Amino acid sequence: MRSILLLIFIAWVSGIVAGVAGWVGWWLLGVVVVAVILTIKNKQGWALVTALTALLALGWGYGWLAGHQVVSSCEGVEGKVVEVVSRPEYLEKQLRFVVRVGDCQILVSSSPWLTISQKDQVVISNGRIQSLEEVEDFSIGYAEYLRRRGIGATWFFPDVEIVRVNSLGGWSQATETQLLSNALRRRIQTLFVEPDASLVLGMLLAQKGTIPKEITQQFQATSVSHILAISGMNVSIIAGIIYFILSWLPMRKSWQTGLMLLVLWLYIVFIGAPVSVVRAGSFITVVVVLLRLSKLVSLPTALVTTVVVYATVDPLVMLDVGWQLSVSAVIGIFFILFVTKQTQPRLNKGGIGIWFYNGMIVSLGASLTTWPLIMYHFGNVSLVSLLANMLVVPVVPIILVLAPASIALSWLWMGGGLILSWVTHWSINWLLGVTAVLSQWPGMYWQDMTIPVWLVWVYIVGLIGLVHLVLWWQKRSWWEVWG
Repeated sequence: MRSILLLIFIAWVSGIVAGVAGWVGWWLLGVVVVAVILTIKNKQGWALVTALTALLALGWGYGWLAGHQVVSSCEGVEGKVVEVVSRPEYLEKQLRFVVRVGDCQILVSSSPWLTISQKDQVVISNGRIQSLEEVEDFSIGYAEYLRRRGIGATWFFPDVEIVRVNSLGGWSQATETQLLSNALRRRIQTLFVEPDASLVLGMLLAQKGTIPKEITQQFQATSVSHILAISGMNVSIIAGIIYFILSWLPMRKSWQTGLMLLVLWLYIVFIGAPVSVVRAGSFITVVVVLLRLSKLVSLPTALVTTVVVYATVDPLVMLDVGWQLSVSAVIGIFFILFVTKQTQPRLNKGGIGIWFYNGMIVSLGASLTTWPLIMYHFGNVSLVSLLANMLVVPVVPIILVLAPASIALSWLWMGGGLILSWVTHWSINWLLGVTAVLSQWPGMYWQDMTIPVWLVWVYIVGLIGLVHLVLWWQKRSWWEVWG
């Protein structure tokens, strides 16, 4: 039953991926051949092969329809009343938000001093507007990214006149959420000096637009940019903090678990529900619910379930770079821990040796599965990635605990909040110091490299072959991975 379920998942998701990406011909034929081989090897009937092929075709059609939606033209919008449909995003020198009129959506970049909220109605004029065709002239990839988001044009530094605040009239969840977000932003900027405040905003509220460019570059050069955003690791730590606080309340474990998931998802919605954060939250929810129901569940089971659900609900998420990197990192970490479990050295569980070893193994696993995607999408390769992650990642939980604690304490006692923010400052200084030093090592960071997509697939197939050889050498089967 496990093998049939896994084959069904693979066929459906593979079809969706192929449809969204527009792959046809030999790629689909290859997937069908692999499905036939797996079915025969597991002694399943031809009826299953036919069903899997049909499911693959249905997935392809579903993905193709989602990935080839027509984006409405945005001509003649200037001077019309439009509605702000996204929460404004603060960047270092501009404010970005999306407006909509009819079926047209436009990404607006305006002055950072503009005060605007989601659901406001505005009139936009002047500035420079670009259609997707004009955007394609300098970046085809960026144009495709905008098209997948349903955006038909970009508008740079126009005049924005607010004609109605909160088009819903009265109370608005979006407006109230943004007001609370702005209040937290101001509190963080009061407690922390720069660039600490910008890093805390990125790590806690997914507002990394104000992080200075030089810091972003040194984090990119050392391949630790993932800690500047809210990743799966951040969400796991935050979920643990929430559960720890709730565990002190006099209530049943099931109520604590339910309340923890509720608070976690309220937090995810509050920060704008970035794709990588929602993926991590979904993964944690699947694992926690199954464990609470006394169902033993493996990490691959939870991951596959999350991927299938997400691919079905929103096929376009499969093309999101953050999603690809997030899932790839989880896969890499799991497999490296799985295949090295039998060869793990005998080290003191509480000593520095096991901490160093585990940090190295986890960083190596994530790096092995993400670096070809980073090179393909961004053209960057960092040779100090492993070392940088080993030195930086262990400090992230300290920041994620101290920063919220200092914010919470400051509402009761500003002096105490400032003291905790000072302690947090030294943890952030460690991140900045390590990345600053390693990013200056000559020849360790390569930029503007290009590789074809087929080479990425060759690497992935080679990596799967290597894992297969290791499992064969250890006399273990792939079903142990699934179980």
